[in-house]
Amino acid sequence: MTLPGSWGAEQIEELHPLEGEPVLTKYTYGAFIGTNLDTILRRLDVQTIMVTGTDLNICAGDTIHQAFAVGYHVVAVSDCLACFSRIGREHAEQFKAMGLYLIENHFGTTVDSTTLFAVMNRGR
Repeated sequence: MTLPGSWGAEQIEELHPLEGEPVLTKYTYGAFIGTNLDTILRRLDVQTIMVTGTDLNICAGDTIHQAFAVGYHVVAVSDCLACFSRIGREHAEQFKAMGLYLIENHFGTTVDSTTLFAVMNRGR
């Protein structure tokens, strides 16, 4: 967790929002609890969310679970998700494999970015 105004809450220059894009401040692990993300998405008639990010076993995972719980179709972009572990890289990879297994079998769909972009670019 990071505190607003701290270095951990700073936005990466290349990822700054475009003019008019909504910006949320998260106060817990998932992006839905304590924010207006659900309201924003419903106003835009969004039914499917694609999740990328860090800590599939914590933050990204909680966001996926919360999205599923409130009725969104969830797509986890497998090669754009990461896990971390103080025990080491092998342990982090095990966390990620388990997280992707849980998503695929209980919460949504997993897809790699190459497949996702190929599907999104069909018909263009």
